[in-house]
Amino acid sequence: MRLFTAFPVSEEVKKHIIKAQDALSSANQDARIKWVEDCNVHVTSCFLGEVGDDKVEMVEILLSGVASQENKFNFVLENTSCFPSAREPRVLFIELGDSSGTSSRIRRNISEALKENGFLIDDKPWRPHLTLGRVKSEGVSLVGLKEIKIERLAWPVEYIELIKSELCSDGPRHTVIKKIYLND
Repeated sequence: MRLFTAFPVSEEVKKHIIKAQDALSSANQDARIKWVEDCNVHVTSCFLGEVGDDKVEMVEILLSGVASQENKFNFVLENTSCFPSAREPRVLFIELGDSSGTSSRIRRNISEALKENGFLIDDKPWRPHLTLGRVKSEGVSLVGLKEIKIERLAWPVEYIELIKSELCSDGPRHTVIKKIYLND
């Protein structure tokens, strides 16, 4: 099964994401953008790819080991941005802040634990973010991305999620298969 680890997002934050998507959609009606459905909103930490059923329990144990060493923390919504650049936008997102640095440490420790156990994990620098949508048309000049006002809304992160991702014709379907709680 196709797996990744993530941090959850509050329902209040999902409402802000929908508002940002609506504003961008209205301003960019000619662009083909696949918007992330609110049920699929999360903060990805590590993508594991295809994992055999016989390895899932080991992944859960590794995640529990990392979570047992870390405390709950808060994410804060910051600014809208895009990957790879404003001239060639492919992914539209909201940057996240974590003044404690806990999310980056958790991500690094998960990545290291998985690598030590034979998983191939991407070594690119990690920037916590919430994906709004993916641009499907070429040569798009986006309007309004930097003008969107994002309320600096904070929410508590109490656990890590292990998520199964199924690729379907109408988009991905994500199912949380395990929640691994952080310390108080």
